[in-house]
Amino acid sequence: MKIRGALKNGMVVGSLLMVLFLAPAAYGQDFVFRGVKLGCSLKEQDKSISFEDSDKLYNDMNDQIDKELGDPPSLKKSSDKYDVSGLKELGPAGYGTDGMVRLVDGKIEEFTMTFHQSNADDFSAMLTKKYGNPKSTSRRSMQTYGGAVLGAYVRNWQVKDVSIVMTSRVTWDIRLGFLSVSTKKMIEHEAAEAKKEKKKAMGNL
Repeated sequence: MKIRGALKNGMVVGSLLMVLFLAPAAYGQDFVFRGVKLGCSLKEQDKSISFEDSDKLYNDMNDQIDKELGDPPSLKKSSDKYDVSGLKELGPAGYGTDGMVRLVDGKIEEFTMTFHQSNADDFSAMLTKKYGNPKSTSRRSMQTYGGAVLGAYVRNWQVKDVSIVMTSRVTWDIRLGFLSVSTKKMIEHEAAEAKKEKKKAMGNL
């Protein structure tokens, strides 16, 4: 009886260890950035944060056109992007309270925001204080239409399975910096989508 009990206990412990080691790590599900919970649905977010369908204007415009032409309602574009407002400030005022989230399978897997370029160094320092030294830093330069050459840097922090990338200055607006916070699931999703697009483009040659 003692032997059977020991074997039973050993099997239970062994099973638990296998679950712990083999189960996929869901770190993104407990990662919160500026109040937004990554790996969770919109319904699971803090009620003080507002989410608005980024494609709402597109759908509303089509509805109006269909109504005016007397056509049947158009198929509504399914959105995976939502504009966010009511976010918690990260550092002193002036870093903005708006951003955007992207969903995969109904759950937020990415948060992005812009910030004023003049705040880039302070913003980077705050991220370093919270998440430690960046995993990598790369430098780049860009030239304006007037011929001025401006410097910029890109820093990456890796927090478990979440990647934080901060660009101190973006090419589409030299007054702005850009930040993305992406889970491993989002990165894999984007890679798969890029592969599909490449295959589609090759098929059109």
